Amino acid sequence: MRLFYLDRVVDESGVSGTGQIAQGVIFDDGSCALRWLTNHTSTAIYASIGDVVSIHGHDGKTKVVQFADVNAEEANHLRMNAIQDDMENIACDFREGNAKYMWDQREKLVAMFNRANITEGAIQ
Repeated sequence: MRLFYLDRVVDESGVSGTGQIAQGVIFDDGSCALRWLTNHTSTAIYASIGDVVSIHGHDGKTKVVQFADVNAEEANHLRMNAIQDDMENIACDFREGNAKYMWDQREKLVAMFNRANITEGAIQ
């Protein structure tokens, strides 16, 4: 498993900005998860890093920067941090009274917990 981030040199749309705009992981089977660090955070799954580059590379204006291998403990920590971020976003929606969006996000979070086999009380 390898970590990477997207380094955007030129932001043509004016939405994501420049610099480190997303973080991701390339799993051993080649599939990727990508977490946006912009004001409109989201997480997406791709079949390969090639798909990430094809969709978000903007003809070389965004580069993939890879880190060294990650062990299982580090990977679990990263996954827990991503889930905790999503939970904080749901809590914010709740405080703002955005019930429909909050319910949609809750459903996504439950699915993530089920996929990750995370038990109640695992997030500190």
